[in-house]
Amino acid sequence: MTNWDIIAKKAVSDEDSFVELYNHFFPIVYKNIYMKTQNEELADEIIGIIFWKTFNNLEKFDETRASFQTWLLKITQNEIVTYYRSQARRIEHETAIGEDFDFKADESEEPEQKFLREEKNQRLKAAIEKLNERERKIITLRYYLDMKNDDIAKKFDITSENVRVILNRARAKLKKFLDEEAG
Repeated sequence: MTNWDIIAKKAVSDEDSFVELYNHFFPIVYKNIYMKTQNEELADEIIGIIFWKTFNNLEKFDETRASFQTWLLKITQNEIVTYYRSQARRIEHETAIGEDFDFKADESEEPEQKFLREEKNQRLKAAIEKLNERERKIITLRYYLDMKNDDIAKKFDITSENVRVILNRARAKLKKFLDEEAG
């Protein structure tokens, strides 16, 4: 039976030992990441970061506190959490509806049409601002960033069906807000 803790200690100064660790643990770590993200591209991105961090921090590994596998899986878990936290901050930033929010305009649009579209956009932006934060983010991701319900569900850690329900309720609220303003 291979003692991975000893190999990990050797890997601090021996590249071949690190390659041995990498070859053995890559499938274990990859499977762990993929099970949590359900996304191959994301798993590929995160696993590179994990092994880079592992290589650069091997001297900090302490076999008296945990086995190498436990230590490596803790790094994996921390990196997944870090990734999702950074994505949540990015989503908040991207989904803030600012002055530059505009639906795609037709290049051949007449000035009157442009004015009416801009007026409609302003009313819609005002209505969207009346939605709660979660509804605003989901509406914006779906219609402004053109994300699929499944992708939105992963970002919010909810089901795709739940995204559909939230979108339907938010659209109904928007219609009500716009009808109230018009009437």
